[in-house]
Amino acid sequence: MKIANKYFDAKRAEEKATTGQEWVALAERELLFQHAGVAVARGNSAILDTLRHTWSSGGTKRRQAKDPNKLADDFLAGLNLFSAPDVAQVVRSQGF
Repeated sequence: MKIANKYFDAKRAEEKATTGQEWVALAERELLFQHAGVAVARGNSAILDTLRHTWSSGGTKRRQAKDPNKLADDFLAGLNLFSAPDVAQVVRSQGF
């Protein structure tokens, strides 16, 4: 939140100074948090899927659990494409 708030506060101030409005920055911030929510849900699903395989007696159809690192990479790639490449770069540098 600290990283995103700092980034989007600056972006909103810049937009307000140039256009007099803040709607684009607010929409981009909302999109970022929507993407983050989906990434968290996918991660939770991957964890639960892995636990299900551990607890399963073998009678159910098994799907391969998703690699958590791939989920994180997909999320960061989404940041680069859709909303905030600067935030993605900072998140990567922090090791998240």
